[in-house]
Amino acid sequence: MRAQRIPVGRNRAVCAVAFALLLASLVAVGNATRVSADVAITIDNFHFTPPDISVPAGTTIRWTNQDGPTHTVTSDTAGVFDSGNLAMNASFSFAFTTPGTFSYHCAIHPTMVGRVIVTAAAASVATAPPSGGTQPFADPAFQQLWAKTDANPSGHSYIWGPAPFTPPGLMEDYTNAPGGKRLVQYFDKARMELNTPGGPVTAGLLSVELISGKQQNGDATFVQRDPAHVTVAGDPDNPFPTYADLAKLQGAEQDNSGSGAPVAKMVSPNGGAGTYAPATSDPLAKTTGYDAMTKHNIPKAFADFRNAPDLGGIQAIGLAITEPVWANVKVNNKTVPVLVQAFERRVLTYTPDNPALFRVEYGNIGRAYYAWRYNTPSATSAAPSMPLSVPAMPVYGGSKPNQPTGKPSY
Repeated sequence: MRAQRIPVGRNRAVCAVAFALLLASLVAVGNATRVSADVAITIDNFHFTPPDISVPAGTTIRWTNQDGPTHTVTSDTAGVFDSGNLAMNASFSFAFTTPGTFSYHCAIHPTMVGRVIVTAAAASVATAPPSGGTQPFADPAFQQLWAKTDANPSGHSYIWGPAPFTPPGLMEDYTNAPGGKRLVQYFDKARMELNTPGGPVTAGLLSVELISGKQQNGDATFVQRDPAHVTVAGDPDNPFPTYADLAKLQGAEQDNSGSGAPVAKMVSPNGGAGTYAPATSDPLAKTTGYDAMTKHNIPKAFADFRNAPDLGGIQAIGLAITEPVWANVKVNNKTVPVLVQAFERRVLTYTPDNPALFRVEYGNIGRAYYAWRYNTPSATSAAPSMPLSVPAMPVYGGSKPNQPTGKPSY
């Protein structure tokens, strides 16, 4: 069964570690735009765009004159690089192999200036497995964070995924980021964000956005869309439940944590609700937790999972934002009962028929969110599972969430 339940996710809560803050040593210089692959700078309206850029050693930068007048790209230090005259649509490339700060200007129009900040090349790490959709890392910070968890050559469950599945250079609107854009990259299990060049790598409240339909484009800026009609669990063509279906399960609940009442409500695509009888005798389906701020009960399976320090805790999962409910889910063309509950940052599933280590699982919310935001097919194939190896619990940081315990957000 474990090998069949691909879309629900195989990464036993190891995913929580995925949102660790980048080490303090990953600091950019000034407000330079940071990139990791060969990049382009445009010359337009008597400006170099971007004027400041931070790259690892070994990067080749290509300047292209999109202006009518002729310009040059000339190093402030004589002899380092000089493009000569560049007519409209002409280009000049230079490979930066040595760390340092390289200021330059246009020899014809001296008020046009720019700067290339070359950092040490990213440390060598194990390359991602050659699975489908492999893409280069968008920033050295992303690669270094991924390498801390998912480049272990001895093998462990993926925390982000085997590799990014979106290419470098994806910039998303974020009003609080420089220029109103931030660099992002998507993995099966999450999205990496760089709100400020050289700042910490963060991940947002993707579950909240998918269920509410409120796409967050800034600390307090949202675009209202429809909730996501993207499957939460099961086969890619599993019709129910979707995140939009979970949006209907947000009514306040009475606190049943003291009673140990079973979570036995079963929902169906037509909106009806019944009882899943086996849950009444399942100890992991008993109510043992309650989030007073959001007014939702939590079954023991999810409460234990969230309370385990090595599985991320509340910082990685967040507060419950829907009821826990059972649903019949199509898994490998078979229908199985699955307990589903959405939290601020993740959706958790409990499948009693799975092996013990895989009864509670994280969903592939990175895939689901990308499908919703960019209207792509809702393919949610998970990264394959490998032996479990959990690093120590990290500190988290990121987009504005509820902070019921006073701990930092991520």
